[in-house]
This record gives sequence, structure tokens and C-alpha cells, in this order.
Amino acid sequence: MPHATDTRERLIESASELFWERGYAAVGLAEIAASAGARQGSLYHFFPAKDDLLLAVIDRQSALILGAIDAAMSGRTDGRERVMAVADFYRGFMERTGCGLGCPMSNLSGEIGDSVPRAAARIAAFYAALVGRIAGAMESQGVFEADQQAAAIVAMLQGAVLQTRVSKTLGPIDSARVAMGVILDVAMPAAERELSVQGA
Repeated sequence: MPHATDTRERLIESASELFWERGYAAVGLAEIAASAGARQGSLYHFFPAKDDLLLAVIDRQSALILGAIDAAMSGRTDGRERVMAVADFYRGFMERTGCGLGCPMSNLSGEIGDSVPRAAARIAAFYAALVGRIAGAMESQGVFEADQQAAAIVAMLQGAVLQTRVSKTLGPIDSARVAMGVILDVAMPAAERELSVQGA
């Protein structure tokens, strides 16, 4: 007999896939339970309301995406390449899904907006963590006000993912990657000049 935690994890995994493929509102709890091979009573035991399951899905997706991005960034040697690794992650992600599904977090963000405040807060925390990773990589190269530039890069990437999904081509995310390179090429030499002036 599977452990309770196994059932809970199956429910979260099934909900994650179904929400990603079809959206939060379109998927019912009975369908999630059936997909997970669980009884509806088990689902309500772990998640008394659908919003509770949504929070668990967001936590799971956030951990998976940030973990994959951390792994991609750790393989790069300098700040510029670590930032570009984020774009490469999203490009690879879209390519693997045939440009058809988009980012699970941005999909949920666009659908639920602020209608579920606790969920919106956790999605905002995901984006803040992503901005923080990019800003940290930029700061390692001496970029000033890196958080603002990192926030702009994340916004550009998320928009590019959406456009890639709509167009079913990688063109938008490739264009965003080029634009990111321009931002970094300007910001990093400027930071080096500023540090040179301060050290003079």
C-alpha cells in the first residue's frame, strides 16, 4: 500500500501537469484524483480546497524551475554567461515542449491574477527569486543597480516565452536573448569604467 506522502506527491504532480496543459480553472478535482490514481477522499484529506492544491503546485513548479536554472547557471564561469544561461534554459524549455505550453508559472500568473492572493504572493516570490539570481550574477561583474536591470530581463524573457508560445516559433525568445546580450554588454563595461574611476 503506498504511503500517504506518495499519494500527496502524486496528486501534486498530476495537478501540475493538468494545470500546465489546460489551465487551473478548466481542471476539476475529480479529474486530478483519477489522474493520480487516488480517491477523492484522499485529495480532500490533503487539500481541503482546490486553492490549497494550487499552492502546492506553485511550490513544486517554483522549486523545479529555480533548481534547473541554478544548475544551468552553475555550469557557467562568469556573470554574463550565468545570466545568458537563464535565457538558454527558457529556450531549451520551449524547444522541448514544441513551443506549445509556455512557462507553468507565467501561465498560472496570467490566469489567476490576484484572484487567489496567497497564490499570487507565491508566484511573486518566484519571480523575485529569479530576479535575485540574475541580479547576483550581474553584481558579480560590478554592475550597479543590477536589480532593476535584472527585473527588466525577467520581464523581457517572460514576454518572449508568451510570444514564442503564440507564434509556435523560437524567434521571439531568440530575439530576447540577443537583446539581453546588448544589455549586458553595455552594463558590464560601464560598471568596469565606474570601478576604474573609483580606484583612480
